[in-house]
Amino acid sequence: MTHPSPHTPAASPAPSPGVDWHHEAGVLHVRCAWSTGHPDEYDDLLTTIEVNTDVRDWVTDVVIKDLPPSAAGRLSGYALAPVDEFSPTAGISLDPDAGWLWLHLREDRHGQRQNRRAHVRFSYSHEELTAVDVDLPVHPTPDAGEVPGTAKEPTR
Repeated sequence: MTHPSPHTPAASPAPSPGVDWHHEAGVLHVRCAWSTGHPDEYDDLLTTIEVNTDVRDWVTDVVIKDLPPSAAGRLSGYALAPVDEFSPTAGISLDPDAGWLWLHLREDRHGQRQNRRAHVRFSYSHEELTAVDVDLPVHPTPDAGEVPGTAKEPTR
């Protein structure tokens, strides 16, 4: 899908600068911090995520669910970072009790919500979260795709 240029007068704002979404490939890359070096540590997991998109199919929010305690512990600095879901400002928030990490990427929640199994990679440089990469299967299968009973549904 080709998105309108943000430089066109009638176009909507482009996705947050730190977000690369390749819909056709099912790959999402979120830059969380600007690092001076390459990541030196990674956490990889296969887990359930919720992806919210707007009507242009741009990702607005990602909720990474069922974080293992080791990953949640490394992300504990985000537990004190409440995020307003209607904020135009991107943000990251951890719910340590639920084991969920919420990536609020842009305002506009009038599209679809999908709960899917996905490969997630957290990249760290000097203990700082620098990126989150999500690899969604393009064509879900029972093993790696849609979670039963949670197919696409309209967002609020």
